[in-house]
Amino acid sequence: MSHLYPVRLLVYCGATEWGGAEIVLGHLLTTLSDRYEVRLLGVDDTVLERLAARRPGITHTVLPPVRGRWDLAAARAHRRAMARAGADLVHLNLSVPYADPYTVLGATTLRHTPTVAVVHLPMPSPGPRLARIVRFNATRTTAVVGVSAGSARPLEQVLGLPPGRVRVVWNGVPTPRGSPLPVAAPPGRLVVGAVGRLDRQKGFDVLMRAIADLPAAHLVLIGDGPEWEALEALATDLGLKGRVTMAGWSDEAPTLMRSFDVLAVPSRWEGLPLVVLEAMLGGVPVVATPVGGIPDAVRHEETGLLVEVEDPAGLAAALNRLGTDPALRRRLAAAAAAEAARRFTVEAMTRSFEALHHEILSRRAERSLRRPWGRPRPGEEGGSAVPSDAQVAAVPAGGPWPVLAPPPAAAGVNRAAGPPSFSVVIAAHQAEATIAAAVASALEQTHPPLEVVVCDDGSIDGTADVLASLGDTVRVVRQPNRGESAAKNAAVAAARGDYVVVLDADDVFHPRRLEALAWFAQERPDLDVITTDAIVEADGVPVRRAYHSDWSFPADDQRVAILDRNFILGMCAVPRKRWLEVGGFDESLSITADWEFWQRMVLDGSPVGLVDAPLARYRLTYGTLSSDPVRMTEARLQVLDRATARTDLDRHEREVLARARIRAHGERRWRLLAHSLGENGRDVRRHAFAVFVGRQERLRTRLGALLAVVAPGLARRRRLRRLGDTVEIGSGIRVPRRN
Repeated sequence: MSHLYPVRLLVYCGATEWGGAEIVLGHLLTTLSDRYEVRLLGVDDTVLERLAARRPGITHTVLPPVRGRWDLAAARAHRRAMARAGADLVHLNLSVPYADPYTVLGATTLRHTPTVAVVHLPMPSPGPRLARIVRFNATRTTAVVGVSAGSARPLEQVLGLPPGRVRVVWNGVPTPRGSPLPVAAPPGRLVVGAVGRLDRQKGFDVLMRAIADLPAAHLVLIGDGPEWEALEALATDLGLKGRVTMAGWSDEAPTLMRSFDVLAVPSRWEGLPLVVLEAMLGGVPVVATPVGGIPDAVRHEETGLLVEVEDPAGLAAALNRLGTDPALRRRLAAAAAAEAARRFTVEAMTRSFEALHHEILSRRAERSLRRPWGRPRPGEEGGSAVPSDAQVAAVPAGGPWPVLAPPPAAAGVNRAAGPPSFSVVIAAHQAEATIAAAVASALEQTHPPLEVVVCDDGSIDGTADVLASLGDTVRVVRQPNRGESAAKNAAVAAARGDYVVVLDADDVFHPRRLEALAWFAQERPDLDVITTDAIVEADGVPVRRAYHSDWSFPADDQRVAILDRNFILGMCAVPRKRWLEVGGFDESLSITADWEFWQRMVLDGSPVGLVDAPLARYRLTYGTLSSDPVRMTEARLQVLDRATARTDLDRHEREVLARARIRAHGERRWRLLAHSLGENGRDVRRHAFAVFVGRQERLRTRLGALLAVVAPGLARRRRLRRLGDTVEIGSGIRVPRRN
């Protein structure tokens, strides 16, 4: 996170033992930007010292624990300590929702100090009185964070919060370094490992029963806890003497784990266990139960195998399958490592928290939250919260789905006899880190696609290896690097489905997306373009719906609308025959080829329909083509200039097109100015003067430009105060600049 001024962060950790939640917090403290001034509060000196050791210069204060609702003295001590810290932001690290409720209550009463509560395990409160306090605290907390999407939804239910209220910041683990440490296991055996606290939650008793059915397997159990003796006795009863190594706890567990052939995680309940992420990042295949956030990381048959809870036979079968199929182990491990490197690193987690802190602190300070010269910033469009899956879950199988579309051009459009077949087409270039997730999202549909066709556009990273690891689940077309437009055209040419559905290599589909598209295509076979809403993510952080008040979907007069702006989210379903008739993407265009293509389709009579539900994740990342606002604006101008050459536009359409070109030229001028201000460019005065004398500029825009003409340094400092050290990666969406 990059702020103009330091951020005073007060971190509270009420744990009395060192566990997964504390490990995650330690990782965060290690990697937070040096602009953070961190102070620790807690109740256990040993835990706080271990946390403080992760970040040099941290001060920590040990407080008496609050032992109940009548322990007013301790509760007041916690509240006073937090108030005296003078923090900009309070970060509460909670293992479960009902942890430290009176400390959380005190934090929420601090004036002008926002609170972020990170809850690692969505467990219900043990009593109704405590549940009421916990729910009350949740309504007063600035942001409640879950460690996975799978745990965020149950957490909302426990806390009585509306869908979408809990933010998701995925747990992250460090990238493994050095060589794996050997584990004590006989040679020639399948080494099945398990790591964690020895208690009932982890299901290690189930694992031992599974191992009893696998004579060729040896179990290495790393951990300590209250069930040690019971597990030793169970191993004896099952005749596993010599086939189980109970190694005790080791701080080197992540390194030891990399010597496992398979990691087993048979938990009965979980949040998002770090051991799963460490194994994935270390290239160890995982067999786990689908509880909590585990399915967010372990996708069955793609990044691991999932088995039912309390199912020793199913667990044994999955372990045996991996033991007898080394190629499967390698494929799952490679896909898992790529997925973990993209989503579950400490760096990704820290960026997400820093972005959340930046959003909260900016709102608290009542800053303008606007781009230079009064243009809206992220989150301001319509003010609505990022949606959850609740809207999608409310739609029954078989529909109906909420839709927007123009009325049929001819009366009596009949419902199609059956749903169409879909070919999902993906253009991939240097997509090693993201292509596996994109393909997996296409394959894991409730309405399965006919095929997934990937065009590898001359990648020189590990994209080809990842695609090869996917086997025959995808069809791969290869070509020299000719650009995204040519790659999409090549994939469409190779497709065989009734419809082609475009998916970018860094985006993902909701599992019901093709189901919704198939239902709509069957209901309205006259529509030539069908898309859905999506959730926009900025560097992994959900920001908003793709369609919002400033980017709405027009059901009427789509010819005019497509000339004014691109209203079509690009992950569309298009009849393959119609795509080929129109000619596909113009391969001379790079960034805005999709808008030019949709223009040709709509202006040639193709109606567009929208399933109004968030059925994809549209991911914006730092450094992509779309994150260069100046290039994006120039590319839009190129599309508009091409449209002026059409001879089939009426007078009104030409007027709309002319206004769009004037607006785009104005946007290019102020984007060049913003770029100069942000990059300490030498042409600030020249760009500012162009904005000042530009056509149809608002008074506020002209005044801002005048300031940049007269005092460039002051204008630059003003911009930093309003935006911080951030860059724009999408329309109105900013993230901290990376070094």
